[in-house]
Amino acid sequence: MNKHFPLLFVIPVLIWSFLFTVHVVHAQFGPPGGGPPGGGIPGMGGMGKKEKTFNPNLDDDQPRGNSKITGVLIDSLSGKPVEFATIALINTKTGKPIDGTTSDEKGKFALTRLAPGNYRLQYSFIGYRNRESPLLTVVKGADLPVGSVKLQPDVRTLGEVVVTGQAALIENKVDRLVYNADKDLTAKGAMQRM
Repeated sequence: MNKHFPLLFVIPVLIWSFLFTVHVVHAQFGPPGGGPPGGGIPGMGGMGKKEKTFNPNLDDDQPRGNSKITGVLIDSLSGKPVEFATIALINTKTGKPIDGTTSDEKGKFALTRLAPGNYRLQYSFIGYRNRESPLLTVVKGADLPVGSVKLQPDVRTLGEVVVTGQAALIENKVDRLVYNADKDLTAKGAMQRM
């Protein structure tokens, strides 16, 4: 038998593994410049492309405007920015969200490429009460700052809590093992039959 047989078998396997890995990575991340519009996950940079919010209800063919709404979310008690909160753009006619974004680590947010019309903003985040803005009228080409929006923490107190514990079937003490027969279901069944 040839002493180079294992080497002849290993080299093609390694080459095939490398090519398969490159193919999988290419399929998942795509070629440079490819992929979904906006360059990926909002807030993650987008590899140099302009960030775009995702809205499955909005067609890219739908005419969009060039208006913008900006603001900052602030905790009403601490005065610190509320980061990664959700801001939804609500259509006043239907009452449904048509666009949205999230606040950054400084609490700032911006909704861009808005068509003229009447909207409301709904701010929401875990641990805070949902808040809705007054009616906002967006005109063509306008930058509409809403300023600092204070969110109130949603504090709920629980009633009395009682914590109960039960001894284990077998307890491991320092010097011995303790068997608690009253916790053994099989022992209870046998005693009830008597």
